[in-house]
Amino acid sequence: MPSKKLVSIGYKIKFLKMGAVNFYEKDYIAEIILSNPNKANAIDLKMLEELKEIISHIHNHPSLRVIIIKGEGDNHFSSGADINEWSSMKPEQYASEWIKFGNDIFDSLEKLPQVLIASINGTCYGGGLELALCADIRIAVENANFCLPENGIGVIPGWKGSVRLKEIVGLGKANDLILTARIINASTAQEWGLINYKFPKDRFELETLIIAKNVSKNSPISIQASKQLLRSNSKDNYAHEKLSKLCKNSFDGQEGISSFFEKRKPIFKGRL
Repeated sequence: MPSKKLVSIGYKIKFLKMGAVNFYEKDYIAEIILSNPNKANAIDLKMLEELKEIISHIHNHPSLRVIIIKGEGDNHFSSGADINEWSSMKPEQYASEWIKFGNDIFDSLEKLPQVLIASINGTCYGGGLELALCADIRIAVENANFCLPENGIGVIPGWKGSVRLKEIVGLGKANDLILTARIINASTAQEWGLINYKFPKDRFELETLIIAKNVSKNSPISIQASKQLLRSNSKDNYAHEKLSKLCKNSFDGQEGISSFFEKRKPIFKGRL
C-alpha cells in the first residue's frame, strides 16, 4: 500500500500525500494532483491505485462540491499511460489488468457526484487526455497540446477515449484526432469543443479557481441531478419529472426559491 499522510495545514485545509497522487481540500473544493514529474506525469499502476483510494475518500466526504484534477508542475497535465508499465505485459494481462483497471478508475471519476474540472496545465496526451475526457469541464492553459497517439504505435485508446471524445466533439473530429494521431493546440481544442476555456499562463490557475468557486455556490442536489441527466443523454419524461420533483422538494430547492423572492443569495446545504 502506498504511504500516506493526512494532516491539517491551516483552517479547513487538508493535505493527503500518497506519492504518485496528492490531494488537497479546502471548504467545498478539492484538488487531485498527478505527481510523476520525472515522466511528465505519466500514468502508472501506482497512480491508478492511489486514484482509486482518493475516489473512495471523496465519496466519504459529500461536503465536497468541486474536484479539480491537474498535473504537478507547469508544463504537463499528463503525457499518458507509462509505456514502460504495460509494454512487457502479456496480451491477457494487458487487457484484464491494465485496461480494465484503468477503465474502472476512469468510470468512477466520471460518475463522481461532484463537478469534476480538468485543469490542463500543459501536455495532455494519450491516457492523460482520456482522463481529462472524464471531466465535466475542461480548462487549459493557452500553450497546452492534445494528442491521442496510440494508432502511431499500433494500439488503441483503451480507456474509452474514443467513445468519450466522439461524444464531446463528434465523430468527424474524433476520427481526425485518433486516426491521424496528430497533435492539436489549445485554440483548435477550444474550437472543437474539446475544452471549455483557455487562459494565459499567468491567469490560468486564478481563472480555474474562480470557475470552481462559482460552481461550488450552486446547489449540490440540482448539480447531481443535472449530471445524471447529462450523462444518461435521456429524453425520458419520467426521469426528468422524478428529478425535477426531487430537486424542488429538497431543502436546496426551497432555499433557492425563497432567496429569489427575498432578493438575497441562496445558502445551499446539499440537503434533500
